Amino acid sequence: MKSKTKVSILFALVIIFLFSSISNSRFSKNIIANNNYLEYNEKDQGQIKLSGFWDLTGSPIFVDDSDTNYNWSKIAAENDWCSGSGSWADPYVIENVTIDGQGSGNCIEIRKSDAYFIIRNCSLYNSGSSFDNAGIKLENVDNGKIINCNCSDNNWDGIYLDDSNNNTLSGITASNNNYFGISLRSSNNNMLSGNIANNNNYNGIYIMEGVNNTLSGNLMNFCGISLYGSLVEMVSHSIDKTNLVNNKPIYYYANEIGLKSSNFTNAGQIILINCTNSIISELNISDGSGIYLYYCVNNTLSGNTANNSEFGILLYSSDNNTLSGNTASNNGDVGIYLWNSDNNTLSGNTASNNGDYGIYLETSHNNALSGSTVNSNYRGIFLDYSNYNTLSGNTANNNNYGIYLWVSDNNMISGNIISNNNFRGIHVRYSNNNTLSGNLLNFCGIILTGSLEEMASHSIDDTNLVNNKPVYYYVNEIGLGSNNFMNSGQIILINCTNSIISGLNISDGSGIFLVYSNYNTFSGNTIKNNSHGIIFDSNSNNNSVFLNNFSNNGIDAEDNGINNRWDNGIIGNYWDDYSGVDANDDGIGDTPYYISGTAGSQDNFPIWTDGDEEIPEVPIISFGNYYILFMFITILSFIILEKQKKK
Repeated sequence: MKSKTKVSILFALVIIFLFSSISNSRFSKNIIANNNYLEYNEKDQGQIKLSGFWDLTGSPIFVDDSDTNYNWSKIAAENDWCSGSGSWADPYVIENVTIDGQGSGNCIEIRKSDAYFIIRNCSLYNSGSSFDNAGIKLENVDNGKIINCNCSDNNWDGIYLDDSNNNTLSGITASNNNYFGISLRSSNNNMLSGNIANNNNYNGIYIMEGVNNTLSGNLMNFCGISLYGSLVEMVSHSIDKTNLVNNKPIYYYANEIGLKSSNFTNAGQIILINCTNSIISELNISDGSGIYLYYCVNNTLSGNTANNSEFGILLYSSDNNTLSGNTASNNGDVGIYLWNSDNNTLSGNTASNNGDYGIYLETSHNNALSGSTVNSNYRGIFLDYSNYNTLSGNTANNNNYGIYLWVSDNNMISGNIISNNNFRGIHVRYSNNNTLSGNLLNFCGIILTGSLEEMASHSIDDTNLVNNKPVYYYVNEIGLGSNNFMNSGQIILINCTNSIISGLNISDGSGIFLVYSNYNTFSGNTIKNNSHGIIFDSNSNNNSVFLNNFSNNGIDAEDNGINNRWDNGIIGNYWDDYSGVDANDDGIGDTPYYISGTAGSQDNFPIWTDGDEEIPEVPIISFGNYYILFMFITILSFIILEKQKKK
């Protein structure tokens, strides 16, 4: 009887083994070789367990197949969540793993491997914040498959491939990451299909300097595809219209001539590589990645709307194109971006409310920008290492910087309207030989930064106006007087000495700016409502400032020089933010007023008033008793009247 029972049990175990073998054989039968890829069959789901079956939070997975301490065979031998031998028929498999990266490093990182492997049914999030941190990172890795993984939420990149070839990424969700959903760098012959990459801060899929990558059936919302590299690299990819942005097709054209708007029906994104004489007009490319031209010549973009996650319109190594009447607003980074692109004409475009820049030219020369509106960006128009460009008739309002030149030479900036920019209307920094004329600035002004030679090289005439009053820019002058600054809107002195500036009202702009300027005197001026009242750079020394009224400036004064005096030994200036007291009611504050800047300067005799002071006696000083008495009475009377108005 016992022997029959043993036989029955053995028979049952054989049946279970056979069924198990048949079931498990489905995996190997569903992997087939095709053009060096491992093709994924939808039926191959592996041994799917409950979500988060293996929670490895605090213990990220690291494989380096060149190191015996971290190679595949050791990992597979020591961990239940990894199996296989690394052959084509029996790949290593990591599955059903959840890892919270806790803000550091990569959740799964594979290095220096050409073994066959599969990562599937894993959830990987919250990786580190370095540019190469990701939910899954492959570095110098071939022959891998990443399938049905969720690499979303607060990774730097969802998936990052570096110098990795012949890999397949399929069925992945890579959304809500800090940079890209899926990023390929110097990686070739990879297959990306059926992935979802939504709401990544920059783009869903980024390909940099690789060749022959194939993208199909990928779905992206509020982000798209971006490329970087040589012309040969960019034209080598296969990106078809089954890739969608907001359920609308991505149009990727290479080496085409004479494309029309009919070639872009219901476009979610447009990518042109080495295309010429094409017309893109009256399209709305929004909530994705806009219109990208790479190595394109003589194309026309007109009347389009492009409001996207990163760029509205991008010209990359693209020359002699015309952009007119386009609206590129509310983009995450830049409205219109020209990189290494020359001789383009931009007219009548609107690029407002973008995250960083309205119109950005980087290493781009001989372009003409006219009649465009760039409002409410961080920087309205930004030139970065860009020379011989013309900016005319543009409107740049309510930005932090209206027009900003960084290491950019020989540009012409004329006839622009620049108002209410928080920091500067026009900022010219480390640049040479730029010409500014006829620009109308309101409630902002001009600032220069750089070496003496750079700042002295520009042409800035008094047709530039701040609040309809002229900007005075003087270089290498001696003994200027108040008649040189009539009705001044702003004063810029470069290497000027022994000048006397008095009796002026400089308001609602950028005040007075001294560079390499010494032994100048400022007295009896009203300086109010400016971003800065007076700035002395580190090479401006031995200047005197007294009997001036500083009111409601962003910063009343900044002194970075040496031995500049902010009183004449008897009386200083009125500062509306002075917090001291005048216990004896003599009109002079009992404690100094400290000047911002590196010099550590102070006004030892700040004018103080609550409206009922008697005018103090003023001793004889070098400028003459009557002049100083008159100036002090004038300033004090003005202050008292202002106080009474407020009451």
